[in-house]
Amino acid sequence: IRKLANQKLDTSRTIMQQKNKLLVEKVIFQAQLEYRILQKYENAWPVRDLLAQYLCNSSQLEKKATSNLEVHNAINDFV
Repeated sequence: IRKLANQKLDTSRTIMQQKNKLLVEKVIFQAQLEYRILQKYENAWPVRDLLAQYLCNSSQLEKKATSNLEVHNAINDFV
């Protein structure tokens, strides 16, 4: 799921912030094709939960990295 998310989605955005909702559904469908056991769950809830958590974590990491870079640049500008 992580591999699909990295390839197809904007990992700086949460699942709810993704601009292309159809692409999110395609990623979920693709994950179900690759891992057939996931097809038995109603509304693909395990895939949605894992994808939502991964995107939440990756977006927070990116925001933190951006914030740290801005602080670093501000310090360099000051010095």
